[in-house]
Amino acid sequence: LVAISSGFLNHEPPAITQWGGILLTAVGATIYFFPLDIPAGQFIGLIAALVCIIASAWASIMGRRVNHQSGLSPLIVTTVSMGIGGLLMIAIGAVTQGFGQLDLKGWLIIGWLAVVNTAFAFTIWNNTLRTLTAVESSIVNSTMLPQIAILAWLFLGETLNPRQIFGIILVGVGVLIVQLWRRPPVVARQDVR
Repeated sequence: LVAISSGFLNHEPPAITQWGGILLTAVGATIYFFPLDIPAGQFIGLIAALVCIIASAWASIMGRRVNHQSGLSPLIVTTVSMGIGGLLMIAIGAVTQGFGQLDLKGWLIIGWLAVVNTAFAFTIWNNTLRTLTAVESSIVNSTMLPQIAILAWLFLGETLNPRQIFGIILVGVGVLIVQLWRRPPVVARQDVR
């Protein structure tokens, strides 16, 4: 979705080789999760997932445009976007769930998630969108599949079967192809007199 939209909206279509990497990544993820077993009655969850995918693609496209063209610092972009999103989430959470009570450990976890997993991570993400296209940045997100699977294997003792390992390898190779065979940046022609 990002690859198709990026070509139209940001005028940054992926190179042919990058399309191959995108396809390989998608095939690897499909192999990892195959056979797909979605229990009956999950229609609302599937609709929610589809909305999230579309929103994420849109965020990648618009994030690239803002970070590449505005000249704003990635820290400013992160602060504004996360500030608005965070306030909305707090308001919705307070109205629907209340505030609850947290102990010191709970506050430390929230602090870690806010500073490291959100502020720091999204500042790096916004920085990548200054130099990488939306496709090149968003394909990096595909590495979450192998990262989560490997961390679950290391720390939780979850097992990986040969099919899943093969899928993880395909995802990694696809991501490498997209990054290593990048389209050269378009340089504006200068008038020489």
